[in-house]
Amino acid sequence: MKRWFMAIWLAATMLPAASQDLSNIRGTAPFRITGSFGTYNTFYTGSNTFNYRNPWSNNVFANLNLSVYGMEIPLSFYFSNNNRGFNHPFAQFGMSPRYKALQLHLGYRNMNFSPYTFSNITFLGAGLDFNWKVVRLAFFGGSLNQPNMAQVSTGLDPVRPTLFKRNAYGVKLGVGNTRNYFDVILFNARDDSTSINAMQYPHLKPRENLIAGTSFRFSLGRRLVISSNLGASAYNDNMRSTSMDVAELQGFDKYFSARYGTVLRYAGDIRANLSFNKVQTMFQYRLIQPDYYSLGTTYMTNNLQSLSMNVNTMMLKNRLIAGLAFHYQTDNVSKTQLFTSTGMIYNANLTARLSDKLNVTATYNGFNQQQSDGTAQVIDSLRIHRLMHNINLSPSYNFLKGNLVHGISASLNTSINSNQNKLTNDPSDITVMAANLSYSLGFNQQKMNLMLNLNHQNSSSAFYDFSSSGVGLGVGKKLLPKDQLNLQLNGDVKLSQVNDLTRNLSYMTGVNMGYTYQKNHTAFVRLNYNHINNYHLQGLYSLNGSDMTVAFGYTYRFSPQRQRREKEEQTQQTEN
Repeated sequence: MKRWFMAIWLAATMLPAASQDLSNIRGTAPFRITGSFGTYNTFYTGSNTFNYRNPWSNNVFANLNLSVYGMEIPLSFYFSNNNRGFNHPFAQFGMSPRYKALQLHLGYRNMNFSPYTFSNITFLGAGLDFNWKVVRLAFFGGSLNQPNMAQVSTGLDPVRPTLFKRNAYGVKLGVGNTRNYFDVILFNARDDSTSINAMQYPHLKPRENLIAGTSFRFSLGRRLVISSNLGASAYNDNMRSTSMDVAELQGFDKYFSARYGTVLRYAGDIRANLSFNKVQTMFQYRLIQPDYYSLGTTYMTNNLQSLSMNVNTMMLKNRLIAGLAFHYQTDNVSKTQLFTSTGMIYNANLTARLSDKLNVTATYNGFNQQQSDGTAQVIDSLRIHRLMHNINLSPSYNFLKGNLVHGISASLNTSINSNQNKLTNDPSDITVMAANLSYSLGFNQQKMNLMLNLNHQNSSSAFYDFSSSGVGLGVGKKLLPKDQLNLQLNGDVKLSQVNDLTRNLSYMTGVNMGYTYQKNHTAFVRLNYNHINNYHLQGLYSLNGSDMTVAFGYTYRFSPQRQRREKEEQTQQTEN
């Protein structure tokens, strides 16, 4: 780890002198802090039927930004005694100090190079971003995860798999700015095979990955933008395999060891955005070869290609907003799968502002899934061909009458999932219909609001018929001269039934109280109680259960204006 910090330090000291410009330091506030810190805690209790959580959960967090003579130093901290995160331990700390063109990343941090190299993965180590004039430089080094010693010692952990310690580094070098740029990227990750006992866990294999990539964006005038991301990956799923020579990897021996089972693959996309006045369009093509892997990204589906298009426009003085979208995707790019799956997603949406009080939104979503031959021929009676439709209509009407603010909104939704292969004996068609009606009434002078909600849903297929109806009530009130205290009460009752056999009656009540002091201090207490009664209509069984959750927390927000005012008051007192 020390060598990564040394590399960052040397790189920072060798940057052009422009990043060390201190000419404006005299007119800059010497110290300023913004952000917040606080705690969030919950207590849970329930009957045996619903007691599925730990009784206590405590969280402490801080997201701060320190400014020292213009140098920005973001700090973040998070601790939880009930964390079930995938990659990292319970407590994390990191900071990203910035000064003009230079930003450092220390501790637990995130950086983004490109979607096929390094993206959305937290590392523990050090990194930097330097963007000065047309120079674009980024670098990081550290570990992507630590071995899960709890599972190594016990052999049991259903949430987090055993992982080797994974060391990684990445470099991004480019030219340009945020509007036009071209970057070259190199990423390397290697598991530490000694971090887990190989004799005790012989089935665990250390992995290795080397990726070279590019990323660019070019604006051709004001209307057309072309962007692309490419990645070429060399991947070993077992570093203990026998070494071998691979012509394509000659010259990279110091960074990657080719072995039996090494996979060389590439992935990429290209995108075009075109704008004409109030019309915006987008076209994108994407290809990911089979067995393309990156240890620097979250899970990525491979062996596919896709084409996406959408168009959006505003008309009639922005009173009408319309959009169309289409996405086509197929797998089996390698032509080695038994079967090929193809999916098409299409969407249409329309929002109309009919008046200052009345708005209507209509949305349609469709999905078509088909299966075709690959290396094997699909049996007609087993061929997958499904079609799904979803239509939603949502009108809303809001108006002011005297001291009262009225709001009425509704939502009508229907969804159909049908089997289009008439040769199959698969009665799995599903139809869902749902309706929701809400009314809110606000009292401006009393700083109070009331809410009523009615909802109904019906879902039917060849195997079951499900129906559900519910009603919800809520009331909110602001108290104290400056509205520091906010009270909310709500309740919900729902009755559902399945196949005229079982019936379920449930209700929920909740209380929420929040208090704010001087805009910096915020505290809250929430209580929720749920009860469910499920019984068979012929009296075969009855199931009752309840649970209760109490949450409370506190947040302090730093205010630069308040800090300046207090500083001025202290200065005046000193002068007097």
